[in-house]
Amino acid sequence: MKNDLFRLACSVTAVIFMSCTTSNKLRALSADQLLSLNHLKSNLEFLASDELEGREATTRGEKLASLFIAKELQKYGVKPYGENETFFQYFNLELTYYGIDSRMSLLEPYGNKETTFTFVNDFLNIPGEYSDSVHTSSVSNTVFVGYGRANEGGHDDYADLDVTGKTVLILLEESIDRDDFFQGSIRNHYAELLRQISIAKSKGAVGVLFIPNQKVLNTWNLLKWTSQSPAFAYTENRGDTLSKVKSIPAFILNKESARKVFENEEYNYDQLMSLSKSHKKLPSFELEHKVEYDLKVIRENKKATNVIGIIEGHDPNLKKEFVSLGAHYDHLGMRGELIYNGADDNASGTTVLLEAARVLATSKKNRRSILVIFHAAEEKGLLGALHFTNNFDDISDIVVNINLDMVGRGSIDSIHSIGSDYLGQELFDIIEEVNSKTVDFNLDYSLSSGHNYRSDHFHYLENGIPSVFFYDYMQQDYHKPTDDANKINFTKMIRIGELIHHLVLRIANMEHRLTVLSL
Repeated sequence: MKNDLFRLACSVTAVIFMSCTTSNKLRALSADQLLSLNHLKSNLEFLASDELEGREATTRGEKLASLFIAKELQKYGVKPYGENETFFQYFNLELTYYGIDSRMSLLEPYGNKETTFTFVNDFLNIPGEYSDSVHTSSVSNTVFVGYGRANEGGHDDYADLDVTGKTVLILLEESIDRDDFFQGSIRNHYAELLRQISIAKSKGAVGVLFIPNQKVLNTWNLLKWTSQSPAFAYTENRGDTLSKVKSIPAFILNKESARKVFENEEYNYDQLMSLSKSHKKLPSFELEHKVEYDLKVIRENKKATNVIGIIEGHDPNLKKEFVSLGAHYDHLGMRGELIYNGADDNASGTTVLLEAARVLATSKKNRRSILVIFHAAEEKGLLGALHFTNNFDDISDIVVNINLDMVGRGSIDSIHSIGSDYLGQELFDIIEEVNSKTVDFNLDYSLSSGHNYRSDHFHYLENGIPSVFFYDYMQQDYHKPTDDANKINFTKMIRIGELIHHLVLRIANMEHRLTVLSL
């Protein structure tokens, strides 16, 4: 214990020494205003602990995290700026999922039930794809359409087939399934499967059953969790909620189910797989079996919570404008017994935001007011940021959004800076100047073109608000249960906090608003 305390004391001393030995830079903070390594470490370790169960939107873990954040803000002297003089802004999400009692049966040509498949055990759904009520209790003929290609390079697996009113079976190619098939953002999940479903619907099909390749089978347990996870939709003031989506049944069969489907057909499962592995043309043919769907689509509404505080400005005129500082505090929750703690994604950004808020609230040097916004449901499609920007009455008075999302991993000397020149050059130039005079990070702009939509700042940009997204681009443990606190570089987080502190004050105290290009 003494050794641990000694090491911690040395770390803190090193940080303070670094801050104090560069008198020509902008690090002149008084002792009681220094960012605290102790605060960062204790706050992050709590937010990324098993007790918070992965902080998934609408869950008990999110509730605990929101209460903790609010309590810390109150302790730091940050004032509540949510609903009814609280720190909380609530919004409704619609959760949609298949009931575990959903079934799918094979029928003999004359309608006798032959085999019944159960959801999760025998087939899994494509996340975000849920059957319209017209198809949840229906019977259809079945057609095998090879790889489901349509007019690619002159080849059409649907040629000479009428699939109108039928369920199509499609064999997944090995080439479409990368090693990161089940990782990445929701925008990239299952892109090929969604394309295939779209083609099938355009041809008049009423269902799609995918025959898995080996890579899909290798990740079956992960896909099981994904299949049972609800799809989240923001339902307020929008007409495109999930309850209005018109889709068809779309599932992935396991190997045993796929084998059963092709029993006593023109080609059996093993023959088709052999042709595929040999890269030979697959046949397209109608099957003798029919498929009967008995699906239970469940929808329920739950509340998610943004946490919002304000550090009021001291200038009687400029205090009506806002510098917004944001981070999402939600993560992926639990998958069976595994807890996805999200230490870097995004307990790191949440913790730096808390510590920056503490220092800024103590110093009271800001002319403009500072909003500190902890967004919920970022992992569900940036929904907390969407709700805030849709409902904040003074949205036109926000002069900038500074977004922290994953800032505790990677090189201690660099951080990705994304989006700062999207609406003009001035924010970009200010960040460069403040950075060079303080922590002197290597600001990496290589992701600017492809990652602007990947985090909460995107909705601020959509509202014409200059924004920047600081990001470490950690890949090794991204969206995995191994993203834990013991891998966090707290010294890097101190430096991020310093940069943010000075950047916020620089913009909060400018005589003019940031110059913005009209889009």
